[in-house]
Amino acid sequence: GIKDLNPKIRILILINAVFLLSFSMMQATFILFTGMEIGVGGLGYDEKMNGYLFAYVGLIGVIVQGGLIRPLSKKFGNKILMFLGIITMGFGLTWIPYLNPTPLIIVLLVMTLIALGNGLFQPTQSTLLTMEARNSSVDLGRVMGAQEGFGALSRVIGPLIAAFVWEATLDGVDGIWTYHTVFHLCGILMLIAALMQFNSNKKASQNTNS
Repeated sequence: GIKDLNPKIRILILINAVFLLSFSMMQATFILFTGMEIGVGGLGYDEKMNGYLFAYVGLIGVIVQGGLIRPLSKKFGNKILMFLGIITMGFGLTWIPYLNPTPLIIVLLVMTLIALGNGLFQPTQSTLLTMEARNSSVDLGRVMGAQEGFGALSRVIGPLIAAFVWEATLDGVDGIWTYHTVFHLCGILMLIAALMQFNSNKKASQNTNS
């Protein structure tokens, strides 16, 4: 089980699970938000426009992971890039419900933040997890299996939580309970993931100095 793994490995697996939980919550509700009528706060986009947006996110992800991640990791290090990925993603997710149909450039900016955050997080987290497994002489298959298991759980729970929160808050007109709430929760989860990594890095630094 995960309890038997190195604490550094455990925290990386849990951070990934929290990240995926937040991201899957956004995926489950993004189209619902963009499809809402403009008069009630949505963007009034149809399936075709949403398809273009997700294609754009995929394109940015390919550019980041296919060309930029290697030189960036050499210059800044995987830990910094992973942290920046979480923060960037959290900022993008929290911004979603405040978008307007125009100007489109702002919508694309937010989608760029989300794609950039994911593109920075996924490869750097996987690299750090692999390095920790090797340094701890732990079977890599076991570690990756644990990560995939927790990740799959997040992908199942995330849409369920998002659907419940969306349904419960959609008709809210003020206060905390509005259609913004689910995206705020996504941002809070990303903040939790960032704090988990920051605390882990701080402990690792203290152990190195002592």
